[in-house]
Amino acid sequence: MARLIDLAYKLTIWIVAIIAAVFGLAALLNLGSEGLARLSAAAIVLAGWLAFKIIWDATAQKS
Repeated sequence: MARLIDLAYKLTIWIVAIIAAVFGLAALLNLGSEGLARLSAAAIVLAGWLAFKIIWDATAQKS
């Protein structure tokens, strides 16, 4: 159960950090809605990859 809580915690932290970075970068670069949409699409891909990696590492059996 502790591993599941740790996994959920890590995923939540990464997803919140990526969302904050996307909106912060969009504001910093003064992007419009089209730029924000493109940046968000890239962030979704990054978040998916990070989630997959975190889950893979958490469930991998240590030999």
